[in-house]
This record gives sequence, structure tokens and C-alpha cells, in this order.
Amino acid sequence: MSYADVLEAARTRTPLSELGMERLEMKKAMTGAIIIKVPGDRDRGKATLLATRLAEALDPTPVRIATPTRMAELRVTGIDISVKREELQEALASAAGCGSAEVQVGEIGATRGGLGTAWIKCPAAGARKLAQAEKIATGWSTARIRAIPKRPLQCFRCLELGHVRATCVSSEDRGHLCYRCGGNGHRARDCPASTPKCPLCKSLGAPANHRMGGEACTPPKVKRKRPIRQPAAAAAAAGAEGTPGSAAEPTAADGREEAMEATT
Repeated sequence: MSYADVLEAARTRTPLSELGMERLEMKKAMTGAIIIKVPGDRDRGKATLLATRLAEALDPTPVRIATPTRMAELRVTGIDISVKREELQEALASAAGCGSAEVQVGEIGATRGGLGTAWIKCPAAGARKLAQAEKIATGWSTARIRAIPKRPLQCFRCLELGHVRATCVSSEDRGHLCYRCGGNGHRARDCPASTPKCPLCKSLGAPANHRMGGEACTPPKVKRKRPIRQPAAAAAAAGAEGTPGSAAEPTAADGREEAMEATT
């Protein structure tokens, strides 16, 4: 089934007049997904309604419908060692002014000083509040918060920059490698290596004595001819203030994405 078939079925089964909408805006995302925007929908209420109705109308067609939100990453350090992820998640959500389900919290690791540190991902508006606050109470300690600079678009299959998994044409699959040492069988947070070795820079012949995604990681760009592909059918609905997400990329929730900015 093509995107055209899916959209034709969606238009037939979901009259905009029934949803109180006059027109929509449409474009194609880098992943190949179709992005549908509702003009003027600042509170995203209409986008949510549209996504719900599309899911009902297209069932059981195998499509994925979502309402993407612009996200941002943060690093929290100095966490009370007795604090659990769920407790930290609730505290961050309260301070950010969003739901706890919207705040992704990575595994709480240990800093050299013995306290906890964790990678955070949440809606950009909430992330700005947290970054401006700079601190948050966790248990009996006050943890520090800092924003992580937006990293470039990266494929989680070949690990190269500038594209996503859905459009990857590389013959290399490095998605199973540790971001810190490039080894197999473990992730960066559990890396046993004494020194880092970036798997991407190593494979591209660049200096690799650093963790992938860190400040020292500057892999050379690889130019490839990218044939036109037709990914599996999917549709996404977003409000006017939303931005297209990389629907095909993994998230912290499915366990593959890790904070690549962390120092060794």
C-alpha cells in the first residue's frame, strides 16, 4: 500500500468538516513519513483529535500515526544516590510543567564524586524551564541541570551523520556497537573499556580516542548516492507548533538511544 492509497482512504473516511477544520498543510519528512499540520492549532488539541480519528478510520491498515513534539536533551548531575528514576522523573515533570510520561529519564549513573547523573529528554518548552532553573531538589541534595546542545541528525544504523535509518544506503550496520568503545555485547553506560574509541571515527579513518557524540567527535562527512525509496506506509499528524520527528529512529523508551555527549 502506498502513501497515496493511505491518504485517499483517510480523506474519504475523515471529513474535515466533522472535525471543525477547513484545511490542512502537508509535507514529507526526512524519514519518508507524511507530516500533516493543522494551521493555528497552538494548543495541539485539533492535531490530537485528527490523529485519533485517523487511527480509527485507517484501522486495521498497518500505518503508524503520531503527534510529534519538539524535544530537547538535558544532563542532571549531583543526584541524591537514594533517588530512583521514577522519583526524578516526577520532580522534573513538575518543574518543567509537563506530564511525567513526556519526560524520558536514562539510567542514573555515578559521577566521580559519587553522586548520581542522568540523561533527560523532554518537550523543548519544559526543557527551557529546567535549563533556566539550573537546579532541582532531588531527595536531600540539589542537583544541577544543564542543556545538551542539539546534536546533528544521525542514523542509528550506520551511525553516520546527515540522514536517518529509513533513508540509509550504507552497507555498514554499526547499530549494535557500544558508543564509547565500539565493542559488541554491551552499551556505553556498561562499557568496561579503560579508554574510549569512537566506532564511527575509527571506521572513517579519523582520530577516534573519544566517545561518539562528544565534543571531540568530528567525523568526516561521507557522500553517498541515495536512491529513491518508498518506506512502509505511515502517517503523522502534528499541530502548527509541532515539528516532524524522526519516526523511524529509536528512542530511550525502546532502550537503544543513549546520551552520547557524556564524558568518559
